[in-house]
Amino acid sequence: MDRRLYARLPRRLDALNAATRRENIDVPGYNFHALLGFSPTKYTVHVNRPSCVTFAFVDGNAEDVSSNTVEGKPMTVARDPERPPTHPGALLGEDILPALGMPIQTAAKQIGVSRQTLHRIIAGTHPVTPAMALRLGKFCGNGPEIWLNMQQAYDLWRAEREIGDEIAKIPTHRAA
Repeated sequence: MDRRLYARLPRRLDALNAATRRENIDVPGYNFHALLGFSPTKYTVHVNRPSCVTFAFVDGNAEDVSSNTVEGKPMTVARDPERPPTHPGALLGEDILPALGMPIQTAAKQIGVSRQTLHRIIAGTHPVTPAMALRLGKFCGNGPEIWLNMQQAYDLWRAEREIGDEIAKIPTHRAA
């Protein structure tokens, strides 16, 4: 599998997991569009020429997710739970800004933050806060939800691995 494809496919799957509306996936570089002749409607996003991810969007969830990444043949794809979720900054730095042909400095100015702040988010060393999610959602035209959901998935995955043993010792109390 092409190295670029191998890197992009997990980001696309993580974005699909975080999306609550199909508009969340309609970002520069994804070439999001509906496919004709499917009920429920199926959508596709570009991964790497000629590969794409196809899915239906039902009740706020991407379903029936498949990819034609192996010799043009469809295959069901799912996120590997052992792989860390994509930091939302990677979506911006690896997919969106290159698709726009925009340097970080220009994007930072348009978003209204410092170049350093945007660099830290793209590097994954700084979280996407609710205020930043609003800025990125406006900048990309896809709303703040996907940015916050991706950050939450990233943070929870890391926390589960960092303090999972401590959490396992806490008793669970359920309503009777």
